[in-house]
Amino acid sequence: MQFDIAVPMLPASNIEQSIMFYRALRFVVARRYPDPAPDGYVVLRRDALELHLFTWPQARSDNSIAGCFIRVADAPALHREWSAIGFAVEGTPSVGPVGPRFWGMNEFTVVDPSGNLLRVGSPIRDLSE
Repeated sequence: MQFDIAVPMLPASNIEQSIMFYRALRFVVARRYPDPAPDGYVVLRRDALELHLFTWPQARSDNSIAGCFIRVADAPALHREWSAIGFAVEGTPSVGPVGPRFWGMNEFTVVDPSGNLLRVGSPIRDLSE
């Protein structure tokens, strides 16, 4: 069996606030599935990337343990795009600084309004190539 993709499912204390945040990052709402809570589940897409958000009113931006890693071709370029939006560098929501990590990735962090941590990275090219 071949696996094609894993899709993170992230809690959102306020779906509308989260949608506005991700729209600023150029995601689009692909689908919405209401459940007993209004607007209970949202599928967001940007290119091949897909994120799912579900309503979780108990989600606290100061105490979240949810998140995912997003691997991209050029993290510094995406960082320039997303940091130009004007989010803070720390806190909630935020787009942190980009830089090389000892494990061989250029990375930065994004924290959404519900406190979900998205680590965004691309491999550092071997300069000897």
